[in-house]
Parts: sequence; C-alpha cells; structure tokens
Amino acid sequence: MLLHHGVRACLEYDKSRDPKKARALSLSNPNLSPHLSFIDMGGHGYATVRVTANVFETEFVCIPALWSAAKEATEARFVIA
Repeated sequence: MLLHHGVRACLEYDKSRDPKKARALSLSNPNLSPHLSFIDMGGHGYATVRVTANVFETEFVCIPALWSAAKEATEARFVIA
C-alpha cells in the first residue's frame, strides 16, 4: 500500500481497514512509483536485465533472509525470458 499509494492511503487503511477506500483517487498519489506494477517486500535479492534487439532477459537472484532457519546461505536462481 505504501509503495504504490503513499502515506495518506496507508493512514486511511489503518483507520478503516477498507483497501478500496484507501486506494481512492483522492488519497492515492498517482505519481508514486507509476513504473511499478508489482512489489514483493517478502523477497530478498536483486535482478539483472540483459537487453538486445531480439531478447529481453531478466535474472532474479533470491537470497534467504538472515533470520531464516537456513544454516548456510544459498542462492536460488531463475530466469524469466
């Protein structure tokens, strides 16, 4: 809510618990992250993007959170092409 709609929308959601009301145009900031369509605040890591005339490839590198139960740090890699 915060990253897509801003503080005023979050405050309204806290008060009303109504996401539709919180996302109302009068409260939502349309200039806040207009380029983002998805945000995953539960994931940790980074992405690299390779672009050519014929290919757009994104590689996401997922890193387990420090507080996870994993004893050794591992990386999970997957590619969306």
